[in-house]
Amino acid sequence: MSNHQTFKNIWEAHWNWSKGILITDIIKKDNATFYFSEIPGPYYNFCVPNVTNTADFDIAAVSKVFTDNKKLISIVLFNEHQESGFTEYLLRKGLTFIGTDSWVGYDTNIKPVNSSVDIKEVTPETFKDYYKVLADVFSDFPGNEKYMEICLKTIKNEMHSENIDDLVSKLFVIYDNNMPVAGAGLFYSKKANIAYLHDAGTLKDFRGKGFQSALLKHRTGIALSNGITRIYSSVEEGGKSWSNCIKCGYTCLHTAFIFADKEH
Repeated sequence: MSNHQTFKNIWEAHWNWSKGILITDIIKKDNATFYFSEIPGPYYNFCVPNVTNTADFDIAAVSKVFTDNKKLISIVLFNEHQESGFTEYLLRKGLTFIGTDSWVGYDTNIKPVNSSVDIKEVTPETFKDYYKVLADVFSDFPGNEKYMEICLKTIKNEMHSENIDDLVSKLFVIYDNNMPVAGAGLFYSKKANIAYLHDAGTLKDFRGKGFQSALLKHRTGIALSNGITRIYSSVEEGGKSWSNCIKCGYTCLHTAFIFADKEH
């Protein structure tokens, strides 16, 4: 199976398990599919064109769906859209390129290496330590406060997937001299055969010590120990998280382009 087909399979599975947690509505129209969330910002409220020819893409109709749902326009382009002129088309329509969303998957042919770093699982009582790290790392990320709220609810078993009844949420923290300095999250389901690594970060003064690699290995190991073969994450292409994933046995499956309203 090609990387692109693997990505498409993971993409469908991702929004299926995350319904009710990261996503509230999926609206399918003739020329685009819309994904909406209570988490504000263009990364959780967007559409993907269902067509590859810009002549078939009614941007006025697309804009109306966003307006009707009280969202600002955000459009994600897959490879087929990038190669068929959508990039230039959206720029002409006044949208702004805001970044990439690179989906990486773990190569299960690679034997995972255990980390010697002491990693603690977060409880509702220690969530404040996790929050301290990730609120600092993603202080400028749209919707981070809402995302943190969702993370807490999932480990307290107060929020559930609408489609997957065995979905597990775990959060992890690394301490340095009793100070929380790095953290990361994991959603996984044996039934759906998925493990999603998310929300990873290290405080600036503690980077370069291998904490994120340790968290990657730890979460990957949990997924593999549960027999899961679809293990993936979504990171910015070329960034530090992306590089760490590649070093730890992940392969870039697909890089999507994100265009949004200038007001974002």
